[in-house]
Formats: sequence, structure tokens, C-alpha cells
Amino acid sequence: MAKKKSHPTSAAIIDELILRAARSPGLTLSETTLMEEFAISRPTANKILSDLALRGYAYRGPGRPTVLRPRPESACTAHFLIPDALALDHYALPDNYRVNLRLLRGALAEARQRGCLLSLTQLDPVGFEDDLERILGMAQRPVFIATAVHQYSAFIARARRMNLCVVVFGDQAPCGHSVFVDGSQALLQVLRFTASQGRRRFLMLERFDAHDRTAYKREAFLAATQGMEARVLRLQPGDDLKARLAEALKEGSIDALFGANDSIAIAAARALPELGIEIGPQCALIGYDHSPEAQAYKPSFATVDVPLEEIGRRLVEGAALLAEDPKRDFQVQVHARAVLAGG
Repeated sequence: MAKKKSHPTSAAIIDELILRAARSPGLTLSETTLMEEFAISRPTANKILSDLALRGYAYRGPGRPTVLRPRPESACTAHFLIPDALALDHYALPDNYRVNLRLLRGALAEARQRGCLLSLTQLDPVGFEDDLERILGMAQRPVFIATAVHQYSAFIARARRMNLCVVVFGDQAPCGHSVFVDGSQALLQVLRFTASQGRRRFLMLERFDAHDRTAYKREAFLAATQGMEARVLRLQPGDDLKARLAEALKEGSIDALFGANDSIAIAAARALPELGIEIGPQCALIGYDHSPEAQAYKPSFATVDVPLEEIGRRLVEGAALLAEDPKRDFQVQVHARAVLAGG
């Protein structure tokens, strides 16, 4: 009786493709070619390609073929920095945790596709020398990703003096290796559209921030409302939002409210009806971030969509490219857009 021909295992196929990656870097693969060559199913082919990418032998980009590459001597290790002092006021706010989770989701997806090692690294923004020495002892080519740029300014300066690669994310003009989000234009668009609907009495709400990271939003707000009644209300830690709004309304009524992020905007929208102001025809609501909370909120309101998962991806892209060539330039601008949230 003839022996049934056995098919290679997934492990054997991966070993063969790793050899090809060394012999022919840049060779492209697809699920279809693997299915035809090795007589395997599409899910198996997809898993094999994913495993190759995860181990650093291939790159899988959205909508692009899988490209084989030789494994580097030392895989890129990207350290996504998290402040050691998580109790810091601005970092402990729930909306900031949500922002970081959305960034991380994109960063992890890109790291998997590129075969990068992504480490969530707690680093004290002040006493970081011991942590830095420990990290340098663990990896030959560490690259750092810093999203809390103001907190890590001393570390970033120190790392650059040591010729270490740091990719930063911020809302301000790009500096060094960076991913920069331009939200001002989208915010101006939203504010000017609101003014074109006959709104003339604007109030901006922002939280106190020692680093004044909402300055660019405040500048856009004041530029869009020139010649109108426009006020800025800064909330201090521990403030009662409803009480502060009541004080502001004693100084004059409003017909448009802009929250420096969606969380503030929605909290204000819930407090205003108790003060005799309804969101909608009586008072327009404007937010910033397009957070999951905003997407579920009713009624709908205008906000600015910041593509955080794309930003997370681009940060890891920069880390991987700099690990290969520390002298290359890497500055990426990501554009926010005006959208309608909720509904």
C-alpha cells in the first residue's frame, strides 16, 4: 500500500523561510503563494507570515505584501516610557490613561508587524540615571519612545548627549526625532464653523497644567473668536466644575462651550442644564480628542479627531528605523480632523 505523502509542519515551513530570508532579503510572499507551494490552508499561511514578522524575519504592512528580511544581530528594543510616579496629577487623570492606551494599541500592532521588542518601561523622570544604566546593560541598541515630553525633558536631553535615540510625540513644533500632531487647523475649522452659526459668546474650559500643554488650543480658540465675547476658565485641582461654571455665568451668558478635551466638554454639558443652559440650540458644545466616551455621547457635538493609534504606529516605525540607522532624520506630521461625535 502506497504511503500517503506528508506535508511539512508549520515549524518546518518557518525554518525554510528563515533560510530564504538570509539568502534573498527583500523577497515578497503572500498567503496564496504559501498555500500553493506547501499545500496549506489560508489560516495556516496567515499564521506563518505573522510568526515570521513577530520574530523579525519579515515585515507586514497594511495592504502590502510580506517582505522577508534577515534577522538583525540584535533586535530593536523600543522602550515606551511611563513615568514612575503615576500619582502625578496630569498623568492620573482618566482621560490621559485612555489616551495612552490608544497610543499603546497602535504601538503594539506595529511592533508585532516589524518584529520589534516593545517594552513598557517605568522610568523616573527625575532620578532616571540608575534606570538608564540598567536599560543600557540589557540591550545594545535601545531606542526610547517618550510621550510625556514635558516630564521627560531632562532625560531626553541626557539621552541625546549620549547619542541615544529618542522618538517623541507632542502637539508642539517637532524637535529631533518626533511624531507631531497638527490639531490647530482642525480646531480652528470647528470653532469658525460654530461662530458662522451665529454663536458669539464663547467659553473655553481647560485643566490647570504646570507645563501648559493646552497653550496651542487656547491660541486657536482666541484666534477663532476675535471680535467676540471669549473667555477662558482654567480648572484647578479639586475644583467643583458646576460651581466654577455658575461663577462664570454670573459674569455673562454663553452660547458656545469648548472643552480642551472631550472629557471636560462632556462633564460641562452634564452640569449646564442644572444651571439653566441646554446643550443644542441654546449652547453649542465643542470637544477635542474624539475619545470613545465622546463617540457614545448624546446629543452629537463637534470635536477634533486625533488619530492616536496611527501615532502609536508611527512612533514604533521611527524607533525601528533609528535602531537600524541612528543618524537618519525622522520627523512625521500627523493631521487631526474635524468630526461630529456621538449622536
